[in-house]
Amino acid sequence: MLILNSQQTQQLHAEVNAELSVSASDWLQQQVQHITATQAKSEALLLASAQTRRQLGNSSVHSFLPGEWTLTQLARVLLLAQALHTHPLSEREQLFRQVFRSSDDDEKICWLKALSFFDANGLVLDLALQAGRTNNSLVFSAIALSNNYPAHHYEPHAFHQLVLKALFMDLDIRAIAGLKERLDKDLSRLAFELVAERLAAGRNPPATIAFAILFVHLDSRQRQLISQFLTSSTHQHFWRQAAQQQGVDQLPLFQFTQQGPDLC
Repeated sequence: MLILNSQQTQQLHAEVNAELSVSASDWLQQQVQHITATQAKSEALLLASAQTRRQLGNSSVHSFLPGEWTLTQLARVLLLAQALHTHPLSEREQLFRQVFRSSDDDEKICWLKALSFFDANGLVLDLALQAGRTNNSLVFSAIALSNNYPAHHYEPHAFHQLVLKALFMDLDIRAIAGLKERLDKDLSRLAFELVAERLAAGRNPPATIAFAILFVHLDSRQRQLISQFLTSSTHQHFWRQAAQQQGVDQLPLFQFTQQGPDLC
């Protein structure tokens, strides 16, 4: 069952209301009341969601929810939260799934960014995994970046694939919540294989791929390959940061060659 935190929903309501004019606040309250009263919550919610940008605007807002938010996005999350709160507990997951599958990409971005708020127990994990298969970088980023849902609920293989896809999309994987804690030998091996593959093809590895590599597990051949790459790389600072994050920036491991960077 999807169990929402009432205090967080109230906080969310306050955050949205603080950004609204009187007329916009009145419109939002009318939608909340309608969604609360109707039995056709999915239809009422999606109708209100479609009007949200026009009625409320799309300015940037701050929230306790992780990530960056616009007023439209935050209001949509609030509307769905209100729909779930006023729906029978045993039927909330079904409602969430119905809304999610009927939503357009802009709406799915909202639900995905707030997925930990809606689903602390990982009941709709399959929807997150499905969303991660998209070629839409904005939808993918909604679940992959500044979102602790994957770190909390993904099995290792799924988490590894999320990181690799983010790298293939040239996203900044430093924004993947829990990456440092979930970085393991298997992910490090996959990331290094991508480095080697790109270099063999005469292409640069993704800029932040260093944050998916465990340096202490690199062998001499791998160290030499990275050293050669970094002598002419514009991304040395990322590798320095990753080494410092792992607490190994002062080890001999990072004195690759006399000409290469020392990464300290």
